[in-house]
Amino acid sequence: MSKISSDDDRNLVAFLQQYRPIPPPANGATEDRLMQIIEEKESKKTFKFNPLIAVFSTVIIGSIFSLFSYRLFTPNYTNAQLESFMANSWDSTLEATYDDDWFLLSDREVDSDFSTQ
Repeated sequence: MSKISSDDDRNLVAFLQQYRPIPPPANGATEDRLMQIIEEKESKKTFKFNPLIAVFSTVIIGSIFSLFSYRLFTPNYTNAQLESFMANSWDSTLEATYDDDWFLLSDREVDSDFSTQ
């Protein structure tokens, strides 16, 4: 059996040597074209969404906006205006004027409320 397999092997090797295909001639520009295609694909990489970068950029943008908008939304009062406002406010708290109807109670209503308890 071993003789048959070695004869078959020799026949196969002889057949392949006789009918082997001829390789095409090498093209010198193939490597250059391949490297150019690789470079083009690397340069066309798309931006991938990264949630960590999104969070940090949101925090930074929010901080910058709050720092710059603080001056936009704060009122511009002079010291004299603030002083007069505080004086008027303080004076109105010290005065015993009860102009509101809901706050006024007659003596009868107060006495009747306490006597029932």
